Amino acid sequence: MVKQERSGQVISALVVLFMVFDGVIHVMRIAPVVEAFAQLGYPLRMAVPLGILELCIAALYAIPGTAVIGAMLLTA
Repeated sequence: MVKQERSGQVISALVVLFMVFDGVIHVMRIAPVVEAFAQLGYPLRMAVPLGILELCIAALYAIPGTAVIGAMLLTA
């Protein structure tokens, strides 16, 4: 039972780390983000709000009391 709990924590930590990374690069507006937004046809002005939203959702998911809400928002 302990191994299953630990593996769940590791997977959750990986998800949070990826979301934080993705949110930070959106806020920083690095070249690959600018290129991706141009290819997808999204306005670049949406990169920072999207990054902030990702960081907030990652924080909700990382906090045990709000993890269910964070998980629903991550998958939405």
